[in-house]
Amino acid sequence: MRLGRSVEGKPRVLRVVFNNSYSVKDMLRDKRKLESHPTYKHVFVRKDETNYQRDLFKKCQKQMEELKKSGEKDLGIKYVRGIPVVVGDQGSRSNKSGIVVGKTKANQQKNA
Repeated sequence: MRLGRSVEGKPRVLRVVFNNSYSVKDMLRDKRKLESHPTYKHVFVRKDETNYQRDLFKKCQKQMEELKKSGEKDLGIKYVRGIPVVVGDQGSRSNKSGIVVGKTKANQQKNA
């Protein structure tokens, strides 16, 4: 399904719906292969996220940049139960660089 209005010179966004979550995970995992292919260099794949999810990811990116400036190396962002987390080398969360940016609803209820 095409989203938005047609504007001359700009491609329209496509919404793609899969039958199951496995297909979604496969597509999101393999999107780099598509983006690195010369024929599809102008094709971008993103998952649908709420504003809250995008805000959590942006906060995580900012914290990762601050850690890199302070000398941390081999950092990345990993999703743990749907929450973005800054992880150290080889994806292991450590006390030094593992930072949980957001809280799950269960944790918010416990702390309330």
